[in-house]
Amino acid sequence: MPAMMGKAKTQQQLINNLQIEFEKDYISTICIYDSAVPCLSWENNSFGSFREYVKSFYIQESTFAWYNLIWHTKSVLQFSICSWMAVMERLKTADELLKHNITVPSICGLCHCAPESVSHLFFECSYSFSIITHI
Repeated sequence: MPAMMGKAKTQQQLINNLQIEFEKDYISTICIYDSAVPCLSWENNSFGSFREYVKSFYIQESTFAWYNLIWHTKSVLQFSICSWMAVMERLKTADELLKHNITVPSICGLCHCAPESVSHLFFECSYSFSIITHI
């Protein structure tokens, strides 16, 4: 029996080696464009500079109506991140956790009067409203 297992293992190694050779041969047939000048460029940038791409990416980001309300120089980073997550509907509120089959109490942990959601916590919860009005 052990001799059979050794033979099967040798056959498998041979198959693997043949497959690797086939893949190497196939890959070597792929023509790669070879040029002294860059062939990749970002929109509105003929130099292919990644730095310029990042700048243009963040310029586009500021077109959202809420961008300046959240990301301004005088904001506390924790509050900006929390606000951004709320806008993006990524806060781990009970309604979001339940969507992912994570069992948690659905009632608001602050006022105990309504289901917990971003909308409830920021705009409807009597407890959070009382805190905000006292600040």
